[in-house]
Amino acid sequence: REVAFELQERIRSLVEQDRNGVWARLIENSFAPLFAGRFDVVVGNPPWLAWNKLPAAWRAAGESHWKRYGLWRPPRERGQRAVQPQIGDIATLVYATAIDRYAVEGGFVGFLVPKALTIGDPGGRAFRQFKLAAAPEDRLQVGDGPGVSFRPIYVDDWSLLSPFAPDASNTPVFLASKVGEERTFPVPTSQWKRPRGARMGQDWLNTRVALDETVGNSSPIDPGIATSAWSFAPTGVDLVTGGSNDWPFGIGLHTRGANGIFFVRTLSRQPNNNGQVLITNDPASGRNPDIRARRGLVEANLVYPLLRGRDVTRWSAKAAGHIIVPYRQEAMGDVISQSQMRAAFPLAHRWLRTFRPILSQRRIVATLNWDLERDDYCQVMGPLEFMNGRPMVVVREIARTPSAAVVTPIYDEKLGRTATVLVDHKLVFCAVETEAEAHYLAAMVNSEPLQQLLASFVNQVGLTPSALRRLPIPQFEPLVHQELVEAARSAATGSRNGDAEAVSDSERAVDRIVLSLVT
Repeated sequence: REVAFELQERIRSLVEQDRNGVWARLIENSFAPLFAGRFDVVVGNPPWLAWNKLPAAWRAAGESHWKRYGLWRPPRERGQRAVQPQIGDIATLVYATAIDRYAVEGGFVGFLVPKALTIGDPGGRAFRQFKLAAAPEDRLQVGDGPGVSFRPIYVDDWSLLSPFAPDASNTPVFLASKVGEERTFPVPTSQWKRPRGARMGQDWLNTRVALDETVGNSSPIDPGIATSAWSFAPTGVDLVTGGSNDWPFGIGLHTRGANGIFFVRTLSRQPNNNGQVLITNDPASGRNPDIRARRGLVEANLVYPLLRGRDVTRWSAKAAGHIIVPYRQEAMGDVISQSQMRAAFPLAHRWLRTFRPILSQRRIVATLNWDLERDDYCQVMGPLEFMNGRPMVVVREIARTPSAAVVTPIYDEKLGRTATVLVDHKLVFCAVETEAEAHYLAAMVNSEPLQQLLASFVNQVGLTPSALRRLPIPQFEPLVHQELVEAARSAATGSRNGDAEAVSDSERAVDRIVLSLVT
């Protein structure tokens, strides 16, 4: 009676404020679960909302629930350091709540959820434990958690259909689980596609006839790590077995919203007698309407070739622009202080200070510990210390098929020196010791066997370093892998020369050799 009275009072108050249309339904949903009981089947389409988009008060109130269910921090993998909390979509929390509160032992829960729950790495690893129990680090605060296991029993993958377009570009899957059972693999999976020109019906039976269904199984990409991203293999298709490698892939530099300032065009054909070049920033390369173009002379030693995602194709990478940053080529890991800039690079210092009001207002991640009101205002984020002149393998992050290429320092006539190439955050990269090692790694990533493996578990709109670390790439041995290195060099040369036949011949050799090395 007390609950009913409180509910009636809240609804009456909202009616008086002309706010009952939405909030009455929210209040109904907040009270109804208290009396719902448990069910044999729980099915639904939970709200999709990124955790970091919620109001701060909601995040604070919900943190204990994430921790109680063991969803707050990804489990540590063997030989790897602990990963920072990777809180994803609130649909994850709703799924866990349904298992804990609404399903009977042996019952079924099936929700339409983001595909990241099955392929996110490290973001989805906590969920893929398939047990709702608090991590040891959180038990003192939230207790042990419910300790409920659940077994994924079927996946309908709708991600290739984009069923909510154009309103949303998300990638949904329908994940069904059985409560009270331990996880087992593989998980039967249907992948759905829309044939070209197909018209969708208004009901499921008519719609299903118009769709193409590929049946297969999903399993962890690394058989030794049950929480790794799931790989989908259609029935009758033999994929290379995934695993782990030690290649230190990372993401390139990030200006934190200031591309239009740092990304520049070099207007001089070569430096003047004082080692200076004329540059102009490129406001169109960013999204900040407050940035205006400015021309000026700066010291050429702080300008570098910039490699962006659009500059990379299969086997080939050619920087098409430049970037100005406060880092010396011989010490890329150490930012130049403002006092040093004034003394050694006064023109670049003056040029960057022009944009200080905008640069100091950038949003940065808390772990950077930058003081944008002081000397840190013109820094860029990213592992520049690895862009130090060693050969690199770059992989285009957003592409239908990931494209890898080798990058080495180049002589830049406009800068008057052999310059280190800096890599934008739309590229994943790995610095290695020798050019031969770089060609070996690029060949592995570009090979058809590993391309097929990547396609089985990677989000099509973004490749991550974690995904590349799941490829079964053996350590490089110069004598053993010399034939593969030469085939990769030949493919890169053919690509530069526009010789499609040479590239095709080299790729066939690459595929043959890689298959022999990873099976």
